[in-house]
Amino acid sequence: HGVSAAGLPEDARFPLTRPGPVAECLRAGTVTFVEDGAELRARFPEAAPLFDGTGTAAVATVPLTVASEVVGAMSFSWRAPHALP
Repeated sequence: HGVSAAGLPEDARFPLTRPGPVAECLRAGTVTFVEDGAELRARFPEAAPLFDGTGTAAVATVPLTVASEVVGAMSFSWRAPHALP
């Protein structure tokens, strides 16, 4: 599950000021682990409609780095609470 790219322009941007685990990971350059829906919504209340719409209950987001520079992030999500390191 996740967010569909259908309907997004090819040059769509992802603002780093956006609330959520991916933007937090990109800004900080560190992993973002959220193990359950209550914590997810408490940490990122502005993004709750997205989580509700996709059924997301847990997230692990890791930065992708090249030569010590964060160039992207990869996010894994679960529809049920999930224990993370």
